[in-house]
Amino acid sequence: AEGWFNLGHLLWEAPDGKERSLTAFHRAMDLGDPDATYFLAAQYLASDEVGGEEGETLSATFHRSSRPSEVDGISLPSFAECHDELRQYGYRLLHQAANRHNHGPALHHLALLHYQHND
Repeated sequence: AEGWFNLGHLLWEAPDGKERSLTAFHRAMDLGDPDATYFLAAQYLASDEVGGEEGETLSATFHRSSRPSEVDGISLPSFAECHDELRQYGYRLLHQAANRHNHGPALHHLALLHYQHND
């Protein structure tokens, strides 16, 4: 898992490497890497801020590599239900990284999201 995660980071910085990078992160996540799960969650949660070619790559990788049904057991809070499927998947991955893997940054990110929307 760690090798796929590291490869994902190397490819992320390479020209035209985003698609291969996201695929590597998905493979690391499939092998149980909590850092890869959190990284992908952050990318999908920010998908509305990414446009152009990078946004298309994220969407294409989501439809080809992800398995949303594997994290569908996670209920979405009301603030997340109004978002598109990429952001909803990002929220589910964030929840998975935080609660299944006890990933510190994911727990913090999840707490901030809930705090922000409970004003």
